[in-house]
Amino acid sequence: MNKRKVTELFERNRNVMHKLAEKMNLSFGQHPRRIFSILERLSEKGKMRLKDIAADLEMSSSSLCVLFSQMEKKGLIVREIDQSDRRNTFYSVSQGGEEVRNEMMEQLRVRIMKLFEPLSAGELQEVCDAMGVVNRILEKHL
Repeated sequence: MNKRKVTELFERNRNVMHKLAEKMNLSFGQHPRRIFSILERLSEKGKMRLKDIAADLEMSSSSLCVLFSQMEKKGLIVREIDQSDRRNTFYSVSQGGEEVRNEMMEQLRVRIMKLFEPLSAGELQEVCDAMGVVNRILEKHL
């Protein structure tokens, strides 16, 4: 097997994962995947500026600002103005947002586990081994 074949398989895997993500739509409001992504990012990185989150998620700041207003009204995030430079606004996950993120993550885990239910113990081990190798390779580039 050559690098070209691995690249093609990786590309195919990425496309299938995106389609599965759409199909496994998490139940929370109008933009569940976006909300989940935002909560995940803020939970992982802590307090962030709007423009940094927009760059991370490849969204426009204006679209993100609208979504953040909705999320703030629902108590999912906290908005904080930088006291040293009032032009900057920081966002972080609220306690309620953390609870919602955890619920959404559990929904996702349950749906993923259902995908693998038909596999035998041996097949599950093969999948785990293969994913472990792929993760080790990819994590070197983070």
